[in-house]
Amino acid sequence: MNQTHKPMNDNNIQLNVLLVEDEAILALAEKRNLESYGYSVLWASSGEDAIELFRNDPSINIILMDINLGNGILGTEAAKIILNHKDIPLIFVSSHTDKEVVTKTEGITSYGYVVKSSTMTVLDASIKMALKLFSANQKLKESEEMFMKAFQFCPTPMAIHDISNRNVFMDCNPAFIAITGYKKEEILGKTALELGLYSHPDERAKLLNQFQEQGFVKNFKNTFRTKTGKELIRFLSLSKILISNKEHIFSVQTESPIEYFDI
Repeated sequence: MNQTHKPMNDNNIQLNVLLVEDEAILALAEKRNLESYGYSVLWASSGEDAIELFRNDPSINIILMDINLGNGILGTEAAKIILNHKDIPLIFVSSHTDKEVVTKTEGITSYGYVVKSSTMTVLDASIKMALKLFSANQKLKESEEMFMKAFQFCPTPMAIHDISNRNVFMDCNPAFIAITGYKKEEILGKTALELGLYSHPDERAKLLNQFQEQGFVKNFKNTFRTKTGKELIRFLSLSKILISNKEHIFSVQTESPIEYFDI
């Protein structure tokens, strides 16, 4: 069934699909179906051709990748090479549903697995969902990159803790390294307690209890000890953040209380 509405990307440009299929008759039929739904379609008959086409055509928006591609490399291998070159939404399309074949796609960042016998309506919906998920993931990556740049250059001591692993330090900024006196490699993988950063360990217990009850802490006054044994009165704030869809604790140390505003 022909549709007058053509799928567009965020820049209102017709979406270009790279179809990777080694069987010519199936490829031509699928190409025709995709074009009837408004997509522009490039066809590659092998994994090697797909890699070459992708590298030479930056207009490709999404890839439909068969897994078994005849005598050439597997679709999974082609997918790995393509994704190492550049992030792009990729959907595996296969006539196989057995575990052995599906398992080959594990560990590869893909946005779906569609069986070839599925209707064009299913494939079209899968493409649209993959594009939406990819766009959301790209925005999340951009947001995380902006946060990490601000984190690194901020003059205020900050750290990120792995909430799933004893709250060990996962990262810290130069300002935090400077105030503690420890090298970064001495900090990462350790807890504040293991580093002796609390002059009074009971303060840490009180801080964590407050964090567990509220989900955040604002301006917790504590006595901070540096590597040389110098003690400083600091105000510690904790909040939960998501990094790569995993929950972490974000901590900020200040010399005086921060004024927070509810938004």
